[in-house]
Amino acid sequence: MLKRLASGRLLLVWNQLYPEGKTTYERRSGNYSQRAGSWHREELSIAFSDNDGESWTPPTVIARKAKTWISYPYVLERHPGEIWITTMQWD
Repeated sequence: MLKRLASGRLLLVWNQLYPEGKTTYERRSGNYSQRAGSWHREELSIAFSDNDGESWTPPTVIARKAKTWISYPYVLERHPGEIWITTMQWD
């Protein structure tokens, strides 16, 4: 999810292709997609941009749970600077 904050910064919350510190992850197809893809959903990451997405802070893992899916994030800025993050899936 990409969200513009009250400060004007962009916030991005997503599942990276690979687990933190790795450069590969099993690729699968079938019920999920026609082509094999990364279905890594065990970590949720966050990054910020101060220049409309031209560059980003290094990603930070904010949630991690092995052998489960943490995905489809939603971001709410309840008050300026107070960010709430939830997900649709957390097995």
